Amino acid sequence: MYLTEREFKFDFSNAMKAFKFDEEDQTSPCYHGATHCGMKAVDFIVEREHDWLFIEVKDYCHPRASVEGLDKPKLRSALIMKYKDTFLYRWAEGLIDDKPINYVCLVELGDDALILNLMDDLKKQLPIGLPSKRWKNELLKSVIVVNIARWSVHFPEYPVIRIPSD
Repeated sequence: MYLTEREFKFDFSNAMKAFKFDEEDQTSPCYHGATHCGMKAVDFIVEREHDWLFIEVKDYCHPRASVEGLDKPKLRSALIMKYKDTFLYRWAEGLIDDKPINYVCLVELGDDALILNLMDDLKKQLPIGLPSKRWKNELLKSVIVVNIARWSVHFPEYPVIRIPSD
């Protein structure tokens, strides 16, 4: 199964299930239905044998983007909101099961230091693991921020290519 987001084409043929979650078509079975109240959604959800991947794609390196104008706190806040809202959608659908969830952000920034900094920030601001002894379930297993080159290192089973823009 191939899914596209912006100029990226992903091959999720090796996944158990993969679908576009940030669906705009209200007739789609994957439409999440609460954008009217400001809720956000990750781009893709991928089910694997032992876990789920919630995947968000941001591309600041395509010809129409500008890294110089990037508002890093706003990007960080948007990524946090997208994970939390997607978790709530899936919980409301009754689809949060015993499999751990890993949040993957494919962010093309043109600077590896910015990507590492963003990943550190997200790890500090999202509830990874079991932060309290009272918690019985994890809300999030891990967060990883990668660029397209690092994606292939972490997820070689799901190739991604950049589609030439017109």
